Amino acid sequence: MYSGSYNSFFLEVIDIVKLILKRIEEINIEIQSINKILKDLPEGKFSCIKNGEYYRWQISSGGKTIYLPKSQEEYAQKLAYRKYLTERLAELQEELKISCTYVNKLSKPLKSDELLKNSDEILIMTEIPRIRKNLYIKVYLVIFCVQNQKS
Repeated sequence: MYSGSYNSFFLEVIDIVKLILKRIEEINIEIQSINKILKDLPEGKFSCIKNGEYYRWQISSGGKTIYLPKSQEEYAQKLAYRKYLTERLAELQEELKISCTYVNKLSKPLKSDELLKNSDEILIMTEIPRIRKNLYIKVYLVIFCVQNQKS
Protein backbone atom coordinates (compact mmCIF):
# COMPACT_ATOMS: atom_id res chain seq x y z
CA MET A 1 0.00 0.00 0.00
CA TYR A 2 1.18 3.49 -0.80
CA SER A 3 2.15 5.50 2.30
CA GLY A 4 3.04 8.97 0.91
CA SER A 5 0.80 11.97 0.51
CA TYR A 6 -1.78 12.30 -2.26
CA ASN A 7 0.27 14.98 -4.08
CA SER A 8 3.54 13.06 -3.86
CA PHE A 9 1.76 10.02 -5.26
CA PHE A 10 0.79 11.94 -8.40
CA LEU A 11 4.32 13.31 -8.68
CA GLU A 12 5.49 9.69 -8.70
CA VAL A 13 2.92 8.86 -11.39
CA ILE A 14 4.31 11.76 -13.43
CA ASP A 15 7.82 10.32 -12.98
CA ILE A 16 6.55 6.94 -14.18
CA VAL A 17 5.00 8.60 -17.23
CA LYS A 18 8.32 10.36 -17.96
CA LEU A 19 10.14 7.02 -17.80
CA ILE A 20 7.60 5.45 -20.12
CA LEU A 21 7.90 8.36 -22.57
CA LYS A 22 11.69 7.92 -22.56
CA ARG A 23 11.21 4.20 -23.24
CA ILE A 24 8.82 5.05 -26.10
CA GLU A 25 11.59 7.18 -27.67
CA GLU A 26 14.06 4.30 -27.30
CA ILE A 27 11.58 1.88 -28.86
CA ASN A 28 10.99 4.19 -31.84
CA ILE A 29 14.74 4.52 -32.41
CA GLU A 30 15.19 0.74 -32.31
CA ILE A 31 12.23 0.21 -34.66
CA GLN A 32 13.73 2.65 -37.18
CA SER A 33 17.08 0.90 -36.94
CA ILE A 34 15.55 -2.54 -37.46
CA ASN A 35 13.49 -1.36 -40.44
CA LYS A 36 16.62 0.09 -42.03
CA ILE A 37 18.51 -3.21 -41.58
CA LEU A 38 15.57 -5.29 -42.85
CA LYS A 39 15.57 -3.37 -46.14
CA ASP A 40 19.06 -4.73 -46.89
CA LEU A 41 18.33 -8.36 -45.97
CA PRO A 42 16.98 -10.96 -48.42
CA GLU A 43 13.27 -11.80 -48.41
CA GLY A 44 11.92 -15.17 -47.37
CA LYS A 45 10.87 -17.18 -44.37
CA PHE A 46 13.80 -19.12 -42.92
CA SER A 47 13.56 -22.43 -41.08
CA CYS A 48 16.19 -24.74 -39.69
CA ILE A 49 14.98 -28.34 -39.74
CA LYS A 50 16.61 -31.31 -38.04
CA ASN A 51 16.85 -34.33 -40.32
CA GLY A 52 18.25 -37.20 -38.29
CA GLU A 53 21.64 -36.06 -37.07
CA TYR A 54 21.86 -33.20 -39.57
CA TYR A 55 20.24 -29.82 -39.96
CA ARG A 56 18.82 -28.45 -43.17
CA TRP A 57 18.09 -24.85 -44.04
CA GLN A 58 14.76 -24.19 -45.68
CA ILE A 59 13.39 -21.02 -47.26
CA SER A 60 9.71 -20.42 -47.95
CA SER A 61 8.84 -17.61 -50.31
CA GLY A 62 5.84 -17.11 -52.55
CA GLY A 63 4.43 -20.56 -51.77
CA LYS A 64 7.66 -22.33 -52.74
CA THR A 65 10.04 -24.17 -50.41
CA ILE A 66 13.74 -24.32 -51.22
CA TYR A 67 16.48 -26.15 -49.35
CA LEU A 68 19.76 -24.30 -49.12
CA PRO A 69 23.04 -26.16 -49.57
CA LYS A 70 25.79 -25.67 -46.99
CA SER A 71 27.67 -23.59 -49.55
CA GLN A 72 25.07 -20.83 -49.04
CA GLU A 73 25.73 -20.46 -45.32
CA GLU A 74 26.15 -16.68 -45.54
CA TYR A 75 22.74 -16.37 -47.21
CA ALA A 76 21.21 -18.61 -44.54
CA GLN A 77 22.74 -16.42 -41.82
CA LYS A 78 21.16 -13.32 -43.37
CA LEU A 79 17.77 -15.02 -43.48
CA ALA A 80 18.13 -16.18 -39.87
CA TYR A 81 19.01 -12.61 -38.88
CA ARG A 82 15.92 -11.36 -40.75
CA LYS A 83 13.79 -13.85 -38.80
CA TYR A 84 15.26 -12.63 -35.49
CA LEU A 85 14.80 -8.95 -36.37
CA THR A 86 11.23 -9.55 -37.53
CA GLU A 87 10.39 -11.15 -34.17
CA ARG A 88 12.14 -8.34 -32.30
CA LEU A 89 10.21 -5.77 -34.34
CA ALA A 90 6.89 -7.42 -33.43
CA GLU A 91 7.84 -7.38 -29.72
CA LEU A 92 8.81 -3.71 -29.88
CA GLN A 93 5.61 -2.76 -31.66
CA GLU A 94 3.56 -4.53 -28.98
CA GLU A 95 5.52 -2.81 -26.20
CA LEU A 96 5.04 0.54 -27.96
CA LYS A 97 1.30 -0.03 -28.23
CA ILE A 98 1.01 -0.93 -24.52
CA SER A 99 3.19 1.99 -23.44
CA CYS A 100 1.29 4.54 -25.53
CA THR A 101 -2.03 3.26 -24.26
CA TYR A 102 -0.87 3.57 -20.66
CA VAL A 103 0.48 7.11 -21.13
CA ASN A 104 -2.70 8.18 -22.94
CA LYS A 105 -4.85 6.86 -20.11
CA LEU A 106 -2.83 8.74 -17.51
CA SER A 107 -2.79 11.93 -19.57
CA LYS A 108 -6.56 12.24 -19.83
CA PRO A 109 -8.50 13.91 -17.03
CA LEU A 110 -10.29 11.36 -14.93
CA LYS A 111 -14.06 11.37 -14.94
CA SER A 112 -14.05 10.92 -11.18
CA ASP A 113 -11.99 14.12 -10.77
CA GLU A 114 -14.40 16.04 -13.01
CA LEU A 115 -17.34 14.84 -10.94
CA LEU A 116 -15.70 16.01 -7.74
CA LYS A 117 -14.90 19.44 -9.13
CA ASN A 118 -18.56 20.04 -9.91
CA SER A 119 -19.95 18.32 -6.84
CA ASP A 120 -21.26 19.64 -3.55
CA GLU A 121 -20.53 16.29 -1.93
CA ILE A 122 -17.54 17.41 0.14
CA LEU A 123 -18.07 14.86 2.89
CA ILE A 124 -16.63 12.03 0.80
CA MET A 125 -13.45 13.94 -0.12
CA THR A 126 -11.43 12.48 2.77
CA GLU A 127 -11.79 8.95 1.37
CA ILE A 128 -10.99 9.75 -2.26
CA PRO A 129 -7.17 9.94 -2.00
CA ARG A 130 -6.88 6.49 -0.46
CA ILE A 131 -9.15 4.94 -3.07
CA ARG A 132 -7.36 6.68 -5.96
CA LYS A 133 -3.89 5.71 -4.76
CA ASN A 134 -4.78 2.05 -4.57
CA LEU A 135 -6.40 2.19 -8.00
CA TYR A 136 -3.35 3.71 -9.71
CA ILE A 137 -0.93 1.36 -8.01
CA LYS A 138 -2.97 -1.68 -9.04
CA VAL A 139 -3.31 -0.48 -12.64
CA TYR A 140 0.44 0.13 -12.92
CA LEU A 141 1.34 -3.23 -11.37
CA VAL A 142 -1.00 -5.12 -13.66
CA ILE A 143 0.44 -3.47 -16.78
CA PHE A 144 4.00 -3.93 -15.51
CA CYS A 145 3.40 -7.63 -14.84
CA VAL A 146 1.78 -8.19 -18.24
CA GLN A 147 4.75 -6.62 -20.03
CA ASN A 148 7.28 -8.63 -18.04
CA GLN A 149 5.49 -11.94 -18.63
CA LYS A 150 6.15 -11.62 -22.36
CA SER A 151 9.93 -11.55 -21.90
